[in-house]
Amino acid sequence: QEVEGITGQTYGGNDATESSGTLEYVRVWHGGSVIGENNEINGITLAGVGSGTTVRYCEVAFNLDDGFEMFGGTVNLKYISVLFVGDDAIDTDEGYQGKIQFAYVMIGASGNHG
Repeated sequence: QEVEGITGQTYGGNDATESSGTLEYVRVWHGGSVIGENNEINGITLAGVGSGTTVRYCEVAFNLDDGFEMFGGTVNLKYISVLFVGDDAIDTDEGYQGKIQFAYVMIGASGNHG
């Protein structure tokens, strides 16, 4: 399948424990973009990422669309925070099967979903 917001890039596979590396101590602020109808750039998008990947101590704030969005995959997220994003703080699609532990979400008056 094609990754939302990135034309011509696909994801998928059959190894639920694959590692896409480590994402630690990352802050994404004031990001995001609307590319077209139902096609936006999220703060952090994880598409088909396996449980061998480490994602912890990450934050998305003031993003135009979603904070974190997982398209399928089994990646586990720990110690994440999402502040004042324009749409969903944490969004899952395409049968995401990972775990999210220690998540903090704060939405403002203009936020859409918590």
